[in-house]
Amino acid sequence: MFNSLAARWATDGAARRFRREGYVVFRGLLDSAMLRRIESDLEHGWKGAESGLLASIPSDASNVPATPELRDHPGARLLDPHWRLPAVREALLHPRLVACLDRVHGAMPMLFQSQQFATSPGAVWHRDDAYLALAPNRTLAAAWVALEPVRPGQGELEFVPGSQRLPGYAFGGCREWYTPPLDDNAEHGRYVAFLKEACRRERLAPRPFHAEAGDLILWDGRLVHGSVATASPPPRRRSLVAHYCAATVTPRYLHEGAGALAAEAQAGARYASGYYPD
Repeated sequence: MFNSLAARWATDGAARRFRREGYVVFRGLLDSAMLRRIESDLEHGWKGAESGLLASIPSDASNVPATPELRDHPGARLLDPHWRLPAVREALLHPRLVACLDRVHGAMPMLFQSQQFATSPGAVWHRDDAYLALAPNRTLAAAWVALEPVRPGQGELEFVPGSQRLPGYAFGGCREWYTPPLDDNAEHGRYVAFLKEACRRERLAPRPFHAEAGDLILWDGRLVHGSVATASPPPRRRSLVAHYCAATVTPRYLHEGAGALAAEAQAGARYASGYYPD
C-alpha cells in the first residue's frame, strides 16, 4: 500500500513539473544491468544484416542498413531501435515514464519513434512539433536517455524551461510543420531566429543537461532545445532519443500506410515504427 501511494505521489509530482516547466528529469532511471542489456542489444542492432535495422548519416539523408562502421560516424543514428531490440523498448517504456505521460495527457502513451546516437547531432534550437506531424500535436513528448556520463564539452543537450508556452511559428506564413521543398534553409533559419528572439523577449534562458548513465529527461514537444556547440568531430556521447504521443493520436506515417503498429501494448503503452513493415 505504501509503495503504491509513494509511486502515485511521485507520478503526480513529475506530471506537475512537466506541465509547469515543460520537462521533468528522472535521475538514475536505468540501472547498470539494464544499461548492459541495452548495450548488448545495440551491438546487435548496428549489425544491420542480422538485426534488419536501418541507419542514417547527416551527409546522406537516405536510410541504409546499419553497419558497425557507421556506428561512430559523426551524427549517425540508428532508426527505431525500439522496434526490434527488446531492451531498448523496455527502457523507453519504463513504468515511471509511461505513468507520467499517462497522467499528463490523460491517455495511454504511444512510442512512435526512436533513435540512437553515438555522438551529439549538433542540433540547432528547435521544437519537435515543427517536424513531427501529429493531429493534434498537443500530446507530443520526447525523451533523451544518457547511455554514458555526459559532461560539458560533449555537445550536451540544452533546453529552455518554460518555452513550451511560447507562440508557434507559421512556416511560409501558413503551415504548422516544416515542409521541404516548400520550406528551404532560409525559412528554417528564420524559424530558429524566431525561437531565439521569443526566448530572449520572455527572458527564458537555456540550461544544459549534464547526466550520468541511466539518467532520462522527458520534455513537452513544444519545448525549445538543441545541442551545445562542440568540437569537430564531436566527442562520443552515446544516447537514446524517443518521441511519444497519446495512443488516441495517429502518426502521419500510419495514416499514409507506412510502418506498423504493434498488435499489443507493452507496459501500459502502445508502440509503432515508420521504417519497418513487420
